[in-house]
Amino acid sequence: MGHETSKMELSQHATLQNYACSPMSAVSSVSYNVAWTEWSKTPILVGSFYPYNERSWATFLSETLPSDLMDDFAAAWNVSRSKLIERLDRNYRVNPISFTDVMLDLFDYSSYSGPVCWPKAHLGSLVTGYHSTLGSLANLVVPEQSLYGTWSVKTFPGAPKTEFRDGETYCISPRDPYYNEVGAAITHEMCQWTSFKTWKAERNMQDADDIFMSYSHPFIKAFARSFKKAYSCSAIQGCLPWVFRGEAWVPPDMWRMQEKVVQLFRMRSHFCIMLGIGEPPDGFITLNTYSKVR
Repeated sequence: MGHETSKMELSQHATLQNYACSPMSAVSSVSYNVAWTEWSKTPILVGSFYPYNERSWATFLSETLPSDLMDDFAAAWNVSRSKLIERLDRNYRVNPISFTDVMLDLFDYSSYSGPVCWPKAHLGSLVTGYHSTLGSLANLVVPEQSLYGTWSVKTFPGAPKTEFRDGETYCISPRDPYYNEVGAAITHEMCQWTSFKTWKAERNMQDADDIFMSYSHPFIKAFARSFKKAYSCSAIQGCLPWVFRGEAWVPPDMWRMQEKVVQLFRMRSHFCIMLGIGEPPDGFITLNTYSKVR
């Protein structure tokens, strides 16, 4: 797709102090096996010993993910640890197919006590970028190696993209602890995306999804979903034809959109991406990237 992955350099890493890391408990220590049945489209967990009782994936997460991680996500969602596990179980049962791949990723990763990392800074605001409690955990818990070589952390391969809330407004400012890494990820990926200026909009939309939705931070995902064939104003009070703080601006096309985002990061501006209907926040430049209905 014309996107060359850059070689890993020591300077290419996430802002390490924003994350906590700890190894998962080995799945062997909790005696689980993955099984498939003839009538199920998703895997089930069963005990390793007779009577081979089925166990929930939420129980698996609570017993293998670091205890501090579970406590942090419970606090981020303002619920107790037990209520968090109930939510995770309910989310999985409502939509098991969406979460199958990431659960298998975590199961395999836990087989050798792989270390996972999760955001410590502003976790309470980051989780709101996802539709469900399990969706936030699946996209914000990352393998430790993703902290290095990609500027900002990337999810496990099976993390469900559909869990991202792609009708909201996402803002970032230089005071945000993730500002530098998010800006670096977007800027450097655009530099490596050599075919962007020559491919048509449809191809670029797919490539943008492949490149940027693999990142964990909701703002980078919002950028991924800002690549549209055409844009229209969705700000309740209307939009301006120029960029101005406290007002919404509609890019003429995706090429100007990405150019403006990179420029705003370079200028260390306070700015937002508005994907749905709403009002631009005061004090922020807002790029209104709502899809134009043809």
